[in-house]
Amino acid sequence: MRAWAWAFPLLERRARAVSVRPGSRQPLQLLAFASIFARSGDSTNRDLLWALAAALPLPGPTMSAVAGRDKSGDRPARPGRPTPRRSARGAVPPGLGVHTHPRSALGCGKGIGGTRMQPGRHGRLRPCLMLLAALLLAAPTLRAQAPAAGYPNRPVTITVCFPPGASTDAIARRLGEKLGAALGRPVVVENRGGAGGNIAASAIAKSAPDGHSLLFCATSGLVIAAAARRPLDFDPERDLVPVSPVGALTVLLLTRPSLGVGAVPELLAQARARPGTLNFASIGVGSSFHLAIEQINATAGVSMTHVPFRGGGQAVPELLAGRLDAMFASWSLAQAHVLGGTLRPLAVAAPTRFAALPEVPTMAEAGLGKVWLEEGLGVFAPAGTPPAIVARLNAEIGRIIAEPAMRDWLVGQGVPPAPETPEEFRARLQSGVAVLRDVIGRLDLKLE
Repeated sequence: MRAWAWAFPLLERRARAVSVRPGSRQPLQLLAFASIFARSGDSTNRDLLWALAAALPLPGPTMSAVAGRDKSGDRPARPGRPTPRRSARGAVPPGLGVHTHPRSALGCGKGIGGTRMQPGRHGRLRPCLMLLAALLLAAPTLRAQAPAAGYPNRPVTITVCFPPGASTDAIARRLGEKLGAALGRPVVVENRGGAGGNIAASAIAKSAPDGHSLLFCATSGLVIAAAARRPLDFDPERDLVPVSPVGALTVLLLTRPSLGVGAVPELLAQARARPGTLNFASIGVGSSFHLAIEQINATAGVSMTHVPFRGGGQAVPELLAGRLDAMFASWSLAQAHVLGGTLRPLAVAAPTRFAALPEVPTMAEAGLGKVWLEEGLGVFAPAGTPPAIVARLNAEIGRIIAEPAMRDWLVGQGVPPAPETPEEFRARLQSGVAVLRDVIGRLDLKLE
């Protein structure tokens, strides 16, 4: 409450100065100001609010001093009744006289500096009611500050956007364990895979914005959904707040050895020779892997069949069994199979070669430089989550991923840590949306 004390005198003055003449718009102006105040939970908006308050026109005097008559228009003004005086701002504080008065019900019977208001025909009650309405409008913001101070007050749930067994699941559980220790409350990790991560994202977007429901997902899914303007039941840019990135995923283009290809040009040659017969798996319609497949088809002039799965952990067994021909997968998911020789990496989706597989070329080196594929992991919260909670979560996650043991483990998972502030994280995602929107429009890609 103390943080908002500066606003109450302002609201009180505006409420007391409200004109009570029939048809006056002043009550609506006060309510508009109070509504803006109630929706502004950041103290950095204080100057803007003061400017808005100063711009609100105050009502005119309740007595016409120029005509020498009171507001009824029938009687001359009583001798000795003071005319409104000018303030230091060069304007008359309308509605305020100079009569002092000993009584002040709830402080609404006096003006600034102990002067008595001239309330007009409806008396003093209406300004007081307007003040009460203004404070009631501000109440949601005041209530929102309390949870931030005591956060968290119950277990926190992290919803992972892919099924168990995926790299995101392992990383989310390790992060959740350390985050729970930092917050002093248990952190529960649950999986809700499907639709390229949008099922989990939709659930979190509709959750209470109190910091107790978080989303851990691949950032590309949200970027693609926003860039392609996919018809979802939530808006990735409007309904979710970026909290903190974790790192960029190292993604490999894999094939089964029995396909008989050892490089990307050989894979594309087979795809041209047998149009529509090669099956290429992804982690869901609209996912970054799906988008990469469609880009390969468009730029290389081939036709590989897209086969969506709920997650990479479900697709790998199908590739090992020979029912799929190729797929993209994270290093943590493919590591055992690549090192064991049961899956063959053809390229790494990264600007530079992967240290653990220095012989594997990048996508650009393999001839797929025009294919956009950026995959990262990050934490998000529902829109409206108090900035103080977002800031604390960002600080804790940044500290956790910077710990030497955690950093080394993440690098081993193919996810080098990349801490950012919430503002930097948001700006990077918005930049990705702009770039990808251009790619989708230029190639006329259909993510269906």
